[in-house]
Amino acid sequence: MVIHIGMAGDWAIKQETVRKRTAAYFRSRRLPCQISVFADNRRMAARAEQMDVMFFQLGQDGNADLELAGEIRRRNPKAVLVLVSSCKDRAIWGYQLNAADFLQLPLPEAAFHRALNRIWRRLGDRGEDKIVLKNGDGLVILSLQEICHIEVSDHQMRYYTEKGNFEVRGQLCTVEKQLLEPPFFFCSRSSIVNIRYVDRIDQDSLWVHGIQVPISRAKKKELKELMDADG
Repeated sequence: MVIHIGMAGDWAIKQETVRKRTAAYFRSRRLPCQISVFADNRRMAARAEQMDVMFFQLGQDGNADLELAGEIRRRNPKAVLVLVSSCKDRAIWGYQLNAADFLQLPLPEAAFHRALNRIWRRLGDRGEDKIVLKNGDGLVILSLQEICHIEVSDHQMRYYTEKGNFEVRGQLCTVEKQLLEPPFFFCSRSSIVNIRYVDRIDQDSLWVHGIQVPISRAKKKELKELMDADG
């Protein structure tokens, strides 16, 4: 998964070091990002649905900025929003817009790093369409749609995904609430599959994205009914 970050305004265009520090921050957490710089907020707003993170610069026209920021929030309620301004009084707008942080220009390095930490936490808490894994390599953020299946053995959970496999300590009950509904299906107490990745069903197993997963006769019948309903 690539995190799409938008930065709007003169400050973003002029400060190449900000873009470099942002890219390095996410790279250190093994999460690639793509940074797009826009001349103004309105150009960024036109691509709001594509953005995971947006740095929104507050200018002189407070009412117009607030209206546009509200439009961005309505169009992409899960986006992480950071407000940037030379005016300290604008910080209160962060509460109205549920912003992750407010940055006052010129940017102190410590404040910018704090904002990146808050962005990182918000990305991990953006609703139920993401799962955050913590393993020896750091944090991994997975979209539920890219998970093919999950299996657990001796408190070790292995996530099989489109972009590779990830192993963490844990139990299925820790993700059960997020995976109760289709397209996910509990084959047993030790495995969950995404039915959209099921290649075929055999007598006592099914193949999920090329990997064989055991399944009981009763569960197989239930799975076939679910797949028929899912179309």
